[in-house]
Parts: sequence; C-alpha cells; structure tokens
Amino acid sequence: MPTWLAIPSARPVAEVEAWAARWHAQGYRIALWRDSEEVPGADYCIRGEYPGWPVASNRLIQAVLAADPLCDFVVCGGDDTNPDPSKTADEISAECGFHFGAVNGDPLARNTFGVMQPTGDRWGDDAYSRARWPDAPAMIDRICGSPWIGREFALRINGGKGPWWPEYRHNWADEELQCVAKSLGVLWQRRDLTHYHDHARRNGGKWQEHQRWFDADYTRMKPLFDQRKRDGFPGSQPL
Repeated sequence: MPTWLAIPSARPVAEVEAWAARWHAQGYRIALWRDSEEVPGADYCIRGEYPGWPVASNRLIQAVLAADPLCDFVVCGGDDTNPDPSKTADEISAECGFHFGAVNGDPLARNTFGVMQPTGDRWGDDAYSRARWPDAPAMIDRICGSPWIGREFALRINGGKGPWWPEYRHNWADEELQCVAKSLGVLWQRRDLTHYHDHARRNGGKWQEHQRWFDADYTRMKPLFDQRKRDGFPGSQPL
C-alpha cells in the first residue's frame, strides 16, 4: 500500500530535492504545497498562496487520498524532518495496520482510524524537561509533529474537515492533534522509530528567513489552543 508524505514547503528547490530523495529512498511518495516553483522530485504538487500549515496539509491529504485509493496512511511534518532509516514505508504501514487492528475480523481489511507518531528523536530530553514532564521529556513526546495519519482518521476527524484544526496558522495544531487522538484512544507513540527533526534552531541555530514569524505565531495562537483544550476541543468529533 503506498504511503504518502504530504507537507507544505518553502525552502529552495535544490534543498528540497535532496530532502525528498531521502524519503523516496525509503519508499514514500511525496506531495508538496509550494507558493513558488515546483520541485522536480515531488510526485504531486499544489501551487498557490500559502494558507497556513494546517490548511495546506489538510488540502494535500484530501487530494492524495482522493487520487490514490490504495493509500492507507499519510505522513505529515516539515521539510526539515527525515524518514526513519531503519524501515521502509511499506514495513511501517504494515505494522500500523496490524496495530490498529482488522475490520470486522477481516485481516485484509485494515483499520486506519488511528495516528502513529515516531518518538525516537529525543531532542529536548534534558534535566529540565525530565523534571517538568517526567513522562514526556522530549519535544516529540508532547506533540504529533510528524505523524502517520490513517485514512479513516483523516477523512472523519474534526467533522470531516481534516486532521489538522484549520483555525491555527502554524503552531499548536500538532499538540491539538495529539490531544484529540489520545482522547479517542487511537494514538500510538513509537520510541523505536525516528523522524529526525533537523530544526533550524536545533543546536543553537537561528530561524531561516521564511520562519521568523513562527515565534509571534506561537504566542498569538496559544490562547486559541488553551480555550479549545478547556472546552474539550469542540468540533473535533469524527463523522
């Protein structure tokens, strides 16, 4: 079953081509949202004004699932995240299908109402984080930053709007997805798989030009997340 990676990307073409080659080598197909030139290495591309990460990702997911009826799982994230090097897309997809279970006892009819997040990248797991979040010290423990999203989950969650709540611009959508999937009992976190996040600010780095608004967005969107969390994430219920 083909597995697609569906993300918006604003990096230069040459950088994205090199990154895409790593995902292709592990057996993934790639769908990109670009507001500038297309990337030759992509299998599918939407071009247009960037509507924000959640909306762009939802539209890509909807397009991929409509165009490829054999796709059971779509991976999301950013163009600074790399695939797990130890297993192919087909191997991980088969494991996800087995974990989330058969449908009506049919082992060939896989249940895809679920979310799987690799958590092997332990960025942020330090003494401070272990004291504050003893059960989730790494950043990726607390969000779905690069999840595998099952077809049925993607099509049904949030009343059919898509897996990412569309009111966010960039930040907090990944934490809401984790909260919602966890509340439904369909979140699978796997320490044995690693999506290495080559983040611009990792190891003391700085934002790239197109990322400099991220900090302001984090602050601006936090009240929306906090209110939605207090209210039980209204509208997140599946169809």
